[in-house]
Amino acid sequence: MEKVLENEIGSVLKRLREESGLTRSELYSGVMSPAHAHRVENQNQVPGFFKITEILKRMSLDVDEFLFIANGYEMEETGQFIQRFKDIRITLNVEMMQQLKKEIDQTLVEGNKPFLECLSQVLDSYIYIQETDDWVGARKKFYQVWQILEKKEIWNYQDILLMSNIFYIFDEPAINQIFKRLNFYFELYGDFKDLKKLKRVTKYNYCSFLRERGRQLENEQRLNEVAAEAKQAMDIPMYLECRYYLSELLWMKNMKDVGRREAKRVLLLLDNLEMDIFSNDNRKDWKKLTGEDLEPFHVAEEGLTW
Repeated sequence: MEKVLENEIGSVLKRLREESGLTRSELYSGVMSPAHAHRVENQNQVPGFFKITEILKRMSLDVDEFLFIANGYEMEETGQFIQRFKDIRITLNVEMMQQLKKEIDQTLVEGNKPFLECLSQVLDSYIYIQETDDWVGARKKFYQVWQILEKKEIWNYQDILLMSNIFYIFDEPAINQIFKRLNFYFELYGDFKDLKKLKRVTKYNYCSFLRERGRQLENEQRLNEVAAEAKQAMDIPMYLECRYYLSELLWMKNMKDVGRREAKRVLLLLDNLEMDIFSNDNRKDWKKLTGEDLEPFHVAEEGLTW
């Protein structure tokens, strides 16, 4: 439990019990004695973690929701930072990344928080890439995070979140080591939180690694898998990025008209969704690959569905 909530656990349990219409006996029986329950609800004693989880089960609550309620129906600070990081990663908005990093750094002044230190470094690296397009320099910045996490014997959800978003920037053999380790935890964690999405992100980012090294044709099967998973999950940004990468493969396989048409369809959807950073990046990538300027279809020329 968060230390800040230790003195509030009992009062929150009491409030939830009363709102659920339960007596103390109904909620606590078999978990703690009546005297123990009385001390807990009057904030004279803090129950152990496993007792708390058993009590929460009886009210159909998990620990995360309990903390959310106890924190005034808001995510705790680290959780808010994590959610904002996930949202920013979709848009790659530099100003939003700078603001988030500033707030995290202000929090770090209050004390040592290893995860937030790593998150701040990741944001600093992303900002550097967007401002300079210097991937070699960014790799050095990201490597500082890997040096910390490489030493950890066991990764938790926060570590998986960080590494799934940055591992593709490293070279071999580090990337293969990280990729293998991430896949181990994806299997171990299963459907926990948004691990399915992070697994898609990881596979997609591995495709980006191969693409940057001129190994695009190795990506076709994996890209089709990620695109199908993203479509099923309604993960539109990732679905469209996979479709764009696949259009490049069509061009490279000498199906240039089909590839060009597919790329234009992606661009049309990105423009209509106002995902300007993605559409501009795709234009630059297409120009670099083909020497052509890529412009989308007009809506009247092309539908918006696959």
